[in-house]
Amino acid sequence: MKKIIIEWLHYDREGQTCCRCSDSSESIKSVIEKIKPLLKTKNIELELKETILGEKNIDLSNTVRINGKDIMNLLNEKYGTMTECPSCTELIGKATSCKTFVYSGDIHDTLPEKMLLDAILKEASLLQ
Repeated sequence: MKKIIIEWLHYDREGQTCCRCSDSSESIKSVIEKIKPLLKTKNIELELKETILGEKNIDLSNTVRINGKDIMNLLNEKYGTMTECPSCTELIGKATSCKTFVYSGDIHDTLPEKMLLDAILKEASLLQ
C-alpha cells in the first residue's frame, strides 16, 4: 500500500497552541476524514504526523508538508509571509509573527481545507 504522510509542524506551549494553528488543525482533521475513503479505493494510506515546536522554531509553526514536500512547493504557490499573530504573542509573552499560506492568489492565516485537498490529490496522482 502506498502512503501519504501529512506532517504538521506547530508551536505548542504546555499543551496550548495559537488560534491559527488550532484552526489549521481542525482543517487537517476535517480533510483527512473526507478524503481517507477515496484514497483507500486507490490503495493509498493517509497518515498524520504532528511535530511540536518550541519557541526557538516558531518561524516553522503552521507548516504543512506532504510526503516531505512543503505544501506551497507542491502546489506551486508563492511562500506566505510572516504576519503578526496576537494569539502566539499572548502565549509567548512578546510580539510574535507566524507563517501564512498563499492559495489561489489569496493570503490565509490558517490552512484552507481546499488547499490541503488539492495537495493531497496532487500527491496521490504522483503515486499512481
